[in-house]
Order: sequence, then C-alpha cells, then structure tokens
Amino acid sequence: MIEQLRRLLPTPEAAASNRWLRWLGPALHHPRLWRASRRAVALGAAIGVFFGFLIPIAQIPVSAAVAVALRANVPSAMASTLVTNPITFPPVYYAAWQVGGWLLSEP
Repeated sequence: MIEQLRRLLPTPEAAASNRWLRWLGPALHHPRLWRASRRAVALGAAIGVFFGFLIPIAQIPVSAAVAVALRANVPSAMASTLVTNPITFPPVYYAAWQVGGWLLSEP
C-alpha cells in the first residue's frame, strides 16, 4: 500500500518541472520537504486543505509554495488540495452554507 501511495504522489523532479512551480527552483529539491515525518505531513495536509477551500484557482501551486516556505511535506500539501474538486465542490459548499445558517440562526 505504501508503494502505491509513493507511485501516486509527485516526485521532486515532476514538481520542479511544472511551469507553475518552476520559480521555486532549488528550494523545491530540499530533502526535508519530501520526507514523511509526522509534523511535516500534518502541516502539509493542513496547508492543502486550507487552500483547497480558500481559493478556487491555482490551489496546488499556492499550497506547494506555502509548504516550501513553512517547511511542510510538499506532496501532502499538493494532494490534500484535491479535497475540493468538481464532484465534491457542490456538497462541500452546500454543507458550509447550512452550517453558516445554523451558526447565525438564519432560516
């Protein structure tokens, strides 16, 4: 199972060759950004989910750049932005609308 996950996650070379991430240059090749420590993966997932919900475009490049800046795990940051995609987008935002109405006591 771990090997399948490693196959699905982007490699440092694939991320560095991406035209949106090329500007990060050598910072993207640092080994600590690709190591799966508990803190780095948790921070990367939090960054990815945050930007997955926050902005509708360029989620993956922005989350990768912030992961590099905060020394988080880049693959987990890039993968966790996919929590919102065209299939999950309507139910997620409908649920957010319902929770907001409940919190504000709106009908």
